[in-house]
Amino acid sequence: MKMKRFLVSAAALAAICGAYLVSGQEITIHKKEGAAAKGIFVKADPNGDLWIKVGQVQQKVKAVDYSYARLKDKPKDVDAAEKVLASKNFAKAAADFAALYEKYRFVGYDVLCIWGESSALAAQGKKPEAIARLKALDKYELVDDEKATEFFDSRKLLANLYIDESKFDDALAILGELGQANDDDMATFGFNSRGSILLKQGKKKDAVLMFLRTVLLFPVENKERPKALVLVANTLKEMQDNRGGIFAEMLKSEYPGNPLIAELK
Repeated sequence: MKMKRFLVSAAALAAICGAYLVSGQEITIHKKEGAAAKGIFVKADPNGDLWIKVGQVQQKVKAVDYSYARLKDKPKDVDAAEKVLASKNFAKAAADFAALYEKYRFVGYDVLCIWGESSALAAQGKKPEAIARLKALDKYELVDDEKATEFFDSRKLLANLYIDESKFDDALAILGELGQANDDDMATFGFNSRGSILLKQGKKKDAVLMFLRTVLLFPVENKERPKALVLVANTLKEMQDNRGGIFAEMLKSEYPGNPLIAELK
């Protein structure tokens, strides 16, 4: 009798675990024609063909037949890799994201994994490697709106890395691409980045004028404005222009507690 009870309990436990496994692997595949396919994700072939389970039947959806696919929930190992990156364990984060890219590239997390790996590489000073990884998105067609944030963050990171490496023409090409987005934060990122290019070229006065576009034309809520204030204040101080103090005080008063305050010279 005890053995039977054990077997029943084990079966019940397996059923419960199976249910959790299934609920974490639900997927929607958006086809180029017809209704979206929904089911339980089974696997992805190296060429992008996806296998799903609908009821008790496995089906294959060919890569040429769908625009994009996405798992219902973010995989736990992707979330764990983001936490590793946030903890500044950059070597492990780069390796984790590289492996996760191969695992989830066709089901919604390719761009996030490229961004994560590249960010970790850049943080280790491996800028050429980070640039090479980010270039995988040069001709990327953004059809899944849920990837927009990490896609534009990846393009911004690439522009910054090009500037750091003095590859200004490449950086300007990315900035031109980003400038097509009807978004104030993108516009101000472009102004700040162009100012940084001018600064590296020794054109400090022109750089200040570019940074001031962000400071004077956009509201306090703009995400790139605090950085512009730091750049204006520091550049003017380098030029021995006392007006730099005005912008330093603006940063402190308009953005109290902002970590960028520590970057003031």
